[in-house]
Amino acid sequence: MKKKLLLVLLLIVGLVTLTGCGKSKTDSDITSFRFSFGGFWGQTEYNLYKEGDKVHYTASGYNGVDLNIDKKIDTSYLDKLKKVVDDKDLQDWDGYDERNDDVLDGDGFYLEIIYEDGTTVKASGSNKFPDDYDKVKEALQNFFNEIK
Repeated sequence: MKKKLLLVLLLIVGLVTLTGCGKSKTDSDITSFRFSFGGFWGQTEYNLYKEGDKVHYTASGYNGVDLNIDKKIDTSYLDKLKKVVDDKDLQDWDGYDERNDDVLDGDGFYLEIIYEDGTTVKASGSNKFPDDYDKVKEALQNFFNEIK
């Protein structure tokens, strides 16, 4: 009985270690973030990257509304962005690269996150998307819309 209990405990510890309990794959801070999406009717791209004690923020595109932003913002926005990234488990998208070449006028996306420790997350899709893509896209658009 003790051996079975020990085996179950070791299995639980191993699973917790492998899954990270839903936490980020890295505890490091984000230094660069890029998210773009769109297709035939318009493209939108958001970029944040750390420059010293500030963050350079650019947003561009046209998808019903002209978007042309290029400014420096406070580094606290990277902490807020990391919360969105962690809450939406975007690290799990790393390596996603799916296409549906049968659709000619569809939509696509590209995501790239770079952390201070060198960890990167890259994902892209064309007419195929990870689970919860629409919810993630909405959360990211809400985040970027709140930047003043």
